[in-house]
Amino acid sequence: MSEIVVRDAKLEDARAIAQVRNRTWQVAYVHIFPAEQLETTSEDRAEEWWRAAIENPAPQSHTLVADDAGEVVGFASLGLTRDELEDPERVGELFAIYVSSEAWGEGLDVRSWPRL
Repeated sequence: MSEIVVRDAKLEDARAIAQVRNRTWQVAYVHIFPAEQLETTSEDRAEEWWRAAIENPAPQSHTLVADDAGEVVGFASLGLTRDELEDPERVGELFAIYVSSEAWGEGLDVRSWPRL
């Protein structure tokens, strides 16, 4: 693995994000869900969803990707909390985080993460 860079997701990352999510889901949950159920996830539908999320993000939300030499090997979706709090502007929430199983255990230097 080369140096992984964490950056804001771009529209052209939508397919790769969908693939990472689906493949990671299939590996992580192979002992929980039947194979037939895991194989029915649609990358096309997921790609459409991620395109919309990247193009029109919810207020104060971000999608970041872990880019390894031009290949998306992981992503995280985060933003302000959806909980009803007195001061929601100061509390964040991690909505999703997925890393390709091939990149598990490789480490990631968080100092390279963009400041939000």
